[in-house]
Amino acid sequence: MNDAEIKALLEPRISRQRAKDLLIALIKVPSPQTELLEDEPLLKAFIASAIEPRLRGMGFAEIGYDAMGNLIATYGAGTSNRSLMLVGNAMNQPAATMPNPYAGDVVDGAAYGLPGECVMGKGASEQKANLAAMLHAVETVIASKVAINGKLIFTCCLSGETGKHDAMRSVVEGAGMRADMVVLGGTGLKITLGNRGRIDVFVTVKGSPCHSSRPWDGVNAITGATEAIRLLLHRVKVDRPIRNSAGSR
Repeated sequence: MNDAEIKALLEPRISRQRAKDLLIALIKVPSPQTELLEDEPLLKAFIASAIEPRLRGMGFAEIGYDAMGNLIATYGAGTSNRSLMLVGNAMNQPAATMPNPYAGDVVDGAAYGLPGECVMGKGASEQKANLAAMLHAVETVIASKVAINGKLIFTCCLSGETGKHDAMRSVVEGAGMRADMVVLGGTGLKITLGNRGRIDVFVTVKGSPCHSSRPWDGVNAITGATEAIRLLLHRVKVDRPIRNSAGSR
């Protein structure tokens, strides 16, 4: 089956209304970031009640959880040695002062300078729009009855807002999941090649206390930290994207 045939088969099944309904349903199930981070019970409850049943309804039979509690579902014959993994996240920012954070209200986007409708709710522009799109894409492919000779992997991690890599590490290193290509939920309605990357660096700056009347007898750790940041910014430019030889970001 060529690209044109695939497009002709799938496009009639893609529904804007279905994607909207999925997003509203996901918003109505709270999955906030709390002080418990990935150990927050509401995150596992969200995956168990809002994600797993939908995957089973599509036809996923192989659904399990890794040691951390991340959902891993697989579909396809697995005979072609080709695989694609979709990675979604459960965690969203806490509701804070947002009105009706879990109602999924649909409003006119004109008030926000946007065309058409907007779905309001915590997570709508974070993880849940991505999850809704992924779920609809997968159900569309499976409903088309196209034979999947490779392996389709759907992962919903407990992470999302902590900036840690523990959940994905658990899926890849702990559960041993591998794929030829991975699509992660992004922003801006675009799929980008690669990722700008991230390095977490922990620096300890030590000082020495003294009386305010004799500051020369002490060492100000705040001044030292400021100097460390100045030197870092002088040597490492972070004001523009870095491109590799292939031109991707």
